[in-house]
Amino acid sequence: MRDAQPPDPDRDSLAGTFPAWKRLAPLELSRLRAPEPVLGDACQTALVEMNPWLQALRSLGHDFAPEARVVPIEEGETSLNCNAHQALASLFALLTGRGQGVRLTVIGTLAGGNHGLDHTIAILRGSFGDPARARAALQETLGDAARASAEALFADCRRNVRKVFFSLPLPVQRARALRLPPARILAPEADRLRALAVALGLDPWLRDLLSSVREAMGSAGLQTVADLFILLRAALIRHLASVLGDGGLSYIPTSLEYLIARGTDEELGGLSLRELAARWHAVFGLAPPSRERRISGFGGGRFRVLNYYDPVELLTRGASRAGWRVLTAAFANGEVIAGRQTAELAGLPVRELLARGYGLSGKLIYLAVRAVNGGRVCNQIFLSPRSDVFAALADPGHPGLVLALQRLDVHACWREEPDGRTEQLDLLAFVNWLGRCPDPPRTLAQILGRLSDRWCDPRSCRARLVLGERPGSFRLTE
Repeated sequence: MRDAQPPDPDRDSLAGTFPAWKRLAPLELSRLRAPEPVLGDACQTALVEMNPWLQALRSLGHDFAPEARVVPIEEGETSLNCNAHQALASLFALLTGRGQGVRLTVIGTLAGGNHGLDHTIAILRGSFGDPARARAALQETLGDAARASAEALFADCRRNVRKVFFSLPLPVQRARALRLPPARILAPEADRLRALAVALGLDPWLRDLLSSVREAMGSAGLQTVADLFILLRAALIRHLASVLGDGGLSYIPTSLEYLIARGTDEELGGLSLRELAARWHAVFGLAPPSRERRISGFGGGRFRVLNYYDPVELLTRGASRAGWRVLTAAFANGEVIAGRQTAELAGLPVRELLARGYGLSGKLIYLAVRAVNGGRVCNQIFLSPRSDVFAALADPGHPGLVLALQRLDVHACWREEPDGRTEQLDLLAFVNWLGRCPDPPRTLAQILGRLSDRWCDPRSCRARLVLGERPGSFRLTE
């Protein structure tokens, strides 16, 4: 076994701040074994006994439980879209652990309150060969669901306010309603999702999967677009595991908001935003000084702590970002900068903020997730130029471990621009491509093998996986 070496601090300015004992190399996953059961009561209840996404998966035939004496890995994905790279990293960790005789559990996390669903659609459409057609299909299907959800938000508004929205042309109503976060939008019915899958050019078995996932949501009381993405992602990762001949991999889906509010032994969800920001400030100095100027990009020495929205302004004003706002805190002391209208937000418990569909900033997210299961979690992260968000995980006074991998980008040749810029490929598009390969198990094993060489070598650089237009062909570059 090779010794874990710290990545070059000149290549990533945060890497050197992780104490050596906190860094977990891919070839050291046996370190996650524990002599006693590791899940605390809150985490056991939230993630296993009362987990609605796990309940829905079981109705689809997937029944599994975490290994009691192995520290779980928190996946670290905080966005609903373009997550093929993070999914491959999770699959890699699960399989690498199996190869070392450790049955790992990965806690999958997706956030439904970071931004509007229109942002997700704008990036998701880039995973398909005809992005304009894909975007139109996504907007039509999800736009109707968003409009229906918008009606509920106007229930307590004055008649003249409701009139501003409902007097608009139907396409404009849909477009504005899509600014709502996915956690506030009811998922379309199964038949609408099947039609969407046809419009996106997905293979028949994926159309069936998409509709069956939607039907399974009802049995678990799941209702939103965010729930749909969380459950679909878990089903796709489980499918990739079955392609490799291992149906026993333990991947537990959940939302980031649910994990923070329900899976923390120290009741972190009851803290106010002011208190959480103050805790962040205590570890903010761990970020290298060279990052200070970029971190304080809001001007006046401030950093972002909360994304929130005003539903009335969001639905009635035409500006693309109208209604979405940012609450910041002072870099010097961590104090939330709140005016008369935002003072209430600064004093609300984190649990209430997340329930409203608001999204914590990346920095506060990683401060919050390190409290999951009393800190007995290994956080899986990608080192990149944005790694300052992980500073809370580098705290030497905290027991949590970190599986820090070099950054991976997954792209498709059919979406490469002349200047090389493309969006990250969504997991749904990746699985569709893999299913068309002449030998999917062999192709997936080759991809993971090539990536393993990168991730297991501490001297490796950021990798770029590009899928070929001919299914089964791919290239890996730096």
